[in-house]
Amino acid sequence: MEVFDPADKGIATPIYIEEVYINDIPLVLDRGTKPIRPLHLNDMVLILISIVIELTKMFGEVETVGENQEDIGQAVKVYKALGEPTRLKIALLLAKESNLCFTAVGERLESVAGSTLSHHLKQLTDSGLIDSRKNGSFIHYNVNREVAEKFAPFLLA
Repeated sequence: MEVFDPADKGIATPIYIEEVYINDIPLVLDRGTKPIRPLHLNDMVLILISIVIELTKMFGEVETVGENQEDIGQAVKVYKALGEPTRLKIALLLAKESNLCFTAVGERLESVAGSTLSHHLKQLTDSGLIDSRKNGSFIHYNVNREVAEKFAPFLLA
């Protein structure tokens, strides 16, 4: 198959393929250095479709974020919340150590003022990435595993 790059003003760059099979039928056979026939656009489309089919067989269907407006809105909130370094540290901390109260989170972060920490925890809670549970006068925080798996799986790794 020869591929033409418009920037090269018609100069062809040869690409040779040894064997391509679609549904066990050979599409192109290579004899030495030249294919029996060049690949056409339809051939390339069939190759790409078969690659997608094979990947789907291997890995299953991939769930895409953004199938509905609610997912898009939550994704924006989660990524915006994680876009601030202190909030990312808090999320990583809560992913490793669950059920921490405000004071415990503050002690582990050391250089964050109480009012700032409160603001960050509210942002993370509003995004749905962390859950809060009141226990007497204490509020305990945990990573919402379902939201983390969907939008930020690296937190759980």
